[in-house]
Amino acid sequence: SLIAMEYNLVVQSATLFGEWAKINSTFGGMSGIRIDARNNATLIASVRSYPRKFVSLHGLGFGEGSSMSNENGVYIGMRLRLIGSFALSMYYDLFSFPEKRSVSKFSVKGNDALMEMQASLFKKSAVVIRYHRKLAEERSDESAFVTDVRRLQRIRLQLDYEVSRSVKLRGRLDRLFLDWKHSPQREKGLMIYQDIAVRPGENCWWSFRISFFQTDSFSSGIYAYERDLEGVLSMPALYGTGIRWYSVLRYALGDHMQLTAKYSDTIRDDVKHIGTGPEKLPTNHDNRVGVQLDVRY
Repeated sequence: SLIAMEYNLVVQSATLFGEWAKINSTFGGMSGIRIDARNNATLIASVRSYPRKFVSLHGLGFGEGSSMSNENGVYIGMRLRLIGSFALSMYYDLFSFPEKRSVSKFSVKGNDALMEMQASLFKKSAVVIRYHRKLAEERSDESAFVTDVRRLQRIRLQLDYEVSRSVKLRGRLDRLFLDWKHSPQREKGLMIYQDIAVRPGENCWWSFRISFFQTDSFSSGIYAYERDLEGVLSMPALYGTGIRWYSVLRYALGDHMQLTAKYSDTIRDDVKHIGTGPEKLPTNHDNRVGVQLDVRY
């Protein structure tokens, strides 16, 4: 049995929101407040409580874990519009898992913090500088009996430039550092990519990306969202040493039909074969092609 309540209350510049539910005999949910101070500042704060016996089959609430169960947390975020085109965004999330999990037989906790600066230094451009740090109690090795503190730090530099209405460029550099509090294990990762998006006409759109990556292992791999077929979410993990590139072409066949095709290829320089077991590929290339036809009535 399930009973739930959702609320959204606006009082001047503040918005109170939340959703709480009772599943069998267990209560769980979240509440928050958002404050819009004129046009130059936005503040949001929320608390969440998902007990271990709180199991929602069709719900996916805000949280650190992948399920709405065995988690408590407090989240604070803000966005400030500074002088000119400068904008500062940041958040801090404090989370805990009260009951045992796969990483520990005891309760574990952690925190997640991010700070990002956006600015337009010259016309038709945007610069993004981001720092992300996450601390979490985990096992540094699968055979370890005690938990350690895992620290993951990411630094990003991104530049967007609009050449014209039909041509847009994006370049990004991601740097990753992974270490542990009580373990000598240290890893690094680096990814650089260049994007180009071209729209030569109303019925045609083309996108291309080439990425160069180098990481110490899968643990220090870097994820990046990719354009794909409509309805497909693509965010591959780039790890090891190599190059990945892809091209997406979308063409409208009239008012009710659209044809999309994507070709991608990952080339690993540090291995002779990609994958293991039944998924092992015969070479160090992982190339894929996808074609999709959408018909709207």
